[in-house]
Amino acid sequence: MLVARTRCLALNTVRTLSCSFNLTQFKRTNNARTYSSASSSFDLAINQPVSFAFSDTASTLLCDLHQLSGQNWYVDIIIATCALKTFVTLPLTIWREKQLYKYNRSQLDLFGFTEMKLKELKPLLDTGEISRTKAMVEFRNKKKVEKFKLIQKYNCHPGKRIVSIIGESVPYVSFFFALKNLCLLSSEHLEQMMVQGTFWFPNLVSPDVYYGLPVLVGLTMLANSEVKNEIELIKILTLNSD
Repeated sequence: MLVARTRCLALNTVRTLSCSFNLTQFKRTNNARTYSSASSSFDLAINQPVSFAFSDTASTLLCDLHQLSGQNWYVDIIIATCALKTFVTLPLTIWREKQLYKYNRSQLDLFGFTEMKLKELKPLLDTGEISRTKAMVEFRNKKKVEKFKLIQKYNCHPGKRIVSIIGESVPYVSFFFALKNLCLLSSEHLEQMMVQGTFWFPNLVSPDVYYGLPVLVGLTMLANSEVKNEIELIKILTLNSD
């Protein structure tokens, strides 16, 4: 009797373990299918042409440039990038620097106004003619009004610089999607870009396996940031001397 119960218990345990194993395998298979389906959908999505802002116009301009120059694609990409830097980035950068200079001037004027108002309020606080809370509220309100007046005077609202940065990114993003669409929509252009690279990246379609271009871009941005910091320091010293 005891042996029969033991056998029955062992059989039930084996069945339970078998069901649990089968359920685990089913879940794994389901997850693998779901991941495979999601991965396929993602690959399909990123391999579709994208129409962004001026991407169609940029594609036409790139094709015309390639036909006129008769050079490899890497040369045409460099020429297009230099053109964007010259006719888009440079004018907007100069305009932003002028706006920043005006804004710094307004901040210096605001600093002078702040010092003057604090000197006016100090005797009133010492004599008790006005409470500290009321003085702070009055000071903040007057400072806010004066800041608005100075921004209007110098025409240097900070939002203008932000809008210019966003506007500057649009041509570059359009340029990126234009290159992508050329490869997706034309097998001729795709074949050309696969062999018309240079140096360590002869294939313009595949990623840079040596990470030379990302490192070069990172070092360039670092150098640019350091130079801008030095220029800002010189500007601040110049404003203080004025």
